[in-house]
Amino acid sequence: MEMMSMLNALGSSWTFVFLSTTRCHWLQYAALCNQRWDPLRRAVVYLHHLVRVGGGSRYSSRRWSHSMGQYNMLHLCTGSDSALTRPLLGSLAKVVGLGLTELWNKEYYSWDINMADHIKVCISEHIKNLYSDGSVNSLGMLKNKWGEEPLVRRDLFGGIFEDSLGVDFQECIIIWHIGSAIFLAKSQQAKEEDTLLDVEAIKAISNYMMFLLVKQPDTLPGRSQNRLYELTCTKLVKTRRSTHRRQNMNLRATLKNLFSLHDDPDSNSRATDREELAKELYDEYEGKSFSYDAPRLPLVAELAKELLRMEKEGSMVNSVRLVLDVWRDILFYAASNCSRKFYAEKLSNGGELTTIVWLVAEHLYQLFVKSLIKRLKKDNDLA
Repeated sequence: MEMMSMLNALGSSWTFVFLSTTRCHWLQYAALCNQRWDPLRRAVVYLHHLVRVGGGSRYSSRRWSHSMGQYNMLHLCTGSDSALTRPLLGSLAKVVGLGLTELWNKEYYSWDINMADHIKVCISEHIKNLYSDGSVNSLGMLKNKWGEEPLVRRDLFGGIFEDSLGVDFQECIIIWHIGSAIFLAKSQQAKEEDTLLDVEAIKAISNYMMFLLVKQPDTLPGRSQNRLYELTCTKLVKTRRSTHRRQNMNLRATLKNLFSLHDDPDSNSRATDREELAKELYDEYEGKSFSYDAPRLPLVAELAKELLRMEKEGSMVNSVRLVLDVWRDILFYAASNCSRKFYAEKLSNGGELTTIVWLVAEHLYQLFVKSLIKRLKKDNDLA
């Protein structure tokens, strides 16, 4: 263990930074210019592929992976429920029970995506706008409630939009996750070429926040909403079963599905299933009041209806851009209100996206404070 610890230190990115900035030019020349450090680092990485460390988990880089975890409730609830097509490990988990079915679903129906450049740009732009518009307080946190700033800026805060933000933060994620899916499934504006990048960003951030809610709930502020999540999933499955038309699978596809460890979210059939379920939810709950077995779905349908109404009536507000801004605000709120202990633990293996958003926000906050102090000092000198 001591040997592995020493090799970790010698082959880490921190060592490279030290060697790059050291004033000992002979050491920098010997390690970097003569390319002696690179073979050492490659050997360390190779050893980590052979040796398990840290309680059975494989070594992961200290650099951020540039990926986003994804989890979609509609994707989960449109999965196969037939014993003939369900993966073997999923069937085994269902037989054994003891919570293994829930654990299997979390792993099987989650996936990772590489973070596209336009998503990075739209997140960083949102953070800069928050500071330039004065939407952040002296502690570097949002002055308003999560998701509220984009609505207030457009003079839309109130009514269904205010109710959709929920009493609790995780409740808001569930409502906007399903509401966004319904809106995008029925919106004509979302299918136009000039909005495709924004739609992709909405889906990525929405699925990422659900990924955190389901797989890492302790990383989110507020109370856990497991009960609301379970009730909603149960109702989604019932809605899907009542209208689902069984699709015939050939032998090759059936065998592939039986031995798979992750569902394929990018297949055309699965994307169609998600879109159909979204439309069915809208048709079933539009205009309905509170329901105990699905307490938030009528609210979800009302939210989607209002977004579609704004689009149909040619409102000055771009509905797709509004949804994207709300999700960016939700992401920023989660990052700025997350436990610092979690960030400290995550930094050892590169961190989550929320870790990166928090670091960027903290950096911009320091620049904002410095510019504010400089401006106040200048005003005092003039006075």
